[in-house]
Amino acid sequence: MNQAEAEQIVRQAEAVYRRRDIEATMALYTDDAVIVWNGREVARGADAVRAFHERFYDPSIRNVQLDKTLIAASGDWIAVEWTAGWDNPDGTKARQIAGEHWKMRGGKLCEWRAFVSTKRVA
Repeated sequence: MNQAEAEQIVRQAEAVYRRRDIEATMALYTDDAVIVWNGREVARGADAVRAFHERFYDPSIRNVQLDKTLIAASGDWIAVEWTAGWDNPDGTKARQIAGEHWKMRGGKLCEWRAFVSTKRVA
């Protein structure tokens, strides 16, 4: 995959995650996808990936902001950084920074490895 293709995939994922659209999110993943969050497998297969995202898209969280940046693409792998922010139900704000590695198959994520740091800031 070249840089332009990888950039298009990152922009698509960014748009989907900003909308917090579960069906569009599922369309990004293969049926046998694996999610590894901070070194721990948290989902394997479509049902588990859906359940993870249903929790991830917590409707009580408001004003979600997300920016993804393509870092590198090589073969079937894409490296991305993201920053995010949101308002928690208790009125505090949170900020998140992360790096992620995506393994792609057939234009979809078959493996998502995210390394995430979250802070309450107010």
